[in-house]
Amino acid sequence: MWAFRTADERIDARLVDQWQQLSIHQTGVTMHLLSPEADAEHLWEATKYAVDQVQPRHPMNIEAGFQYLVPLDVAFEPTVRDGAAILAHGFGLRSETVADWALLLDLDFDGAPQVLGQTEFGVVTAQEVPDRLMRRHGRVQAAVSPGLPANLWAGERFPEVALFAEFALRSGSVSASSTINDVRVFWDVARSHADTLVNALQAKFAGSDNKEEVAS
Repeated sequence: MWAFRTADERIDARLVDQWQQLSIHQTGVTMHLLSPEADAEHLWEATKYAVDQVQPRHPMNIEAGFQYLVPLDVAFEPTVRDGAAILAHGFGLRSETVADWALLLDLDFDGAPQVLGQTEFGVVTAQEVPDRLMRRHGRVQAAVSPGLPANLWAGERFPEVALFAEFALRSGSVSASSTINDVRVFWDVARSHADTLVNALQAKFAGSDNKEEVAS
């Protein structure tokens, strides 16, 4: 364990480094994997240990949030205009009349386990990225743990122009018998759905082949 603190009936732990964080509180356990290079397996082991120790008696609400940053190798204004042309097609709008845009979608993916939720995506500049990552902007209903420092991404270099996608997903099939293994299965399936949608968006916007998931 790299560091931990307790406050407001909550324990916040940093595992190995600041990019792997676990928050344990009265109503649940929240895990944050904040870098593509962070070790997901290590964080899952810590989460499983915490749940095994607490042994919750009530059904678990299972939620997952993902954030993607896809570098786009063009200037901001043409990228916004191209995106507006795609979105405005069929609505009788001229792309040049759209100064900026973001699209919010409600999601209900096929298959098991059932994955519901929202995504919001749009084109951002490097200056917007930290606020997006901290969820200070945007309409997706996803919360940031109070344990995350406000300057977490200070000093990080981000693409000058990028496609940013935010996902807030939840399980529609939670039962009293749900276990931490069910949570892991849901997380893997939800992440696969998010990957597929981001890949489709990347193809639409003809961006870079370098898709980077920066946080979850």
